[in-house]
Amino acid sequence: MNFGFRRINGEEFEIALSKSAPNEIVGAALSTEENANAYAIFADGKNIGVFRECGGFVDCFAVDSDSYRYAETAFSEAIENLDLSGAKAFTADSKLVSLCLSLPHTASADKLCYMFSVERERTYVPLRCAAISDLPNLSALGFVSENRLEKLIGRHSVYVCDGFDGAVGFGIAERTGETASAISAFVDVRYRCGGVGSAIFHRLGSLCMDYAQTPIAFCDANDFACRKALDNAGFACFEKRLKFNFARR
Repeated sequence: MNFGFRRINGEEFEIALSKSAPNEIVGAALSTEENANAYAIFADGKNIGVFRECGGFVDCFAVDSDSYRYAETAFSEAIENLDLSGAKAFTADSKLVSLCLSLPHTASADKLCYMFSVERERTYVPLRCAAISDLPNLSALGFVSENRLEKLIGRHSVYVCDGFDGAVGFGIAERTGETASAISAFVDVRYRCGGVGSAIFHRLGSLCMDYAQTPIAFCDANDFACRKALDNAGFACFEKRLKFNFARR
């Protein structure tokens, strides 16, 4: 069996993934990464699936159900042929985790996945939908690239929290499928530790629920400030993403 891998664009990847997406958690996580490369997987010339790598780490590997017997070999070939360092797999994506475990590796948790679990009484903090005129100020905060922010503002996915002298923070609620939205909150360093982050997370979580969307938030495992903000906003950690570093052959 000969395996091949061909670069595809983001639209092709999304179409292919819609037929064999692992789950809504993976879909939400994939939407938050900006600089990724997607590939179609071929076995003896037949397209059997897709995968994506970001920064040298596979974060999605989806093979058609009738070709899954080739998945382990195709995965190993992709890692070797493209000289990839490892993979990042959510524990909910059991197939990718299983493929990672088939190779010599070390692993640790690098990201936590939170879901809105309880409505809490909080001081109401107004958020407004961002306009394109907000782009320079929001991008200047340094959290999200101007290009990505511009796209998200165009999709009405960015919400601004204003203070007396401008934006103190903003949130993103990006719909990632029929039932889930990936949310995030960013606070100007001058206004941290005052509950702004928790308030933004809470408002976005409630907003998603109003639209019958499951709000999913991601947090680096060592980002204790973000973890505290999510806990205070009524979110609970229910999944972890494992970072696999593969041993070089």
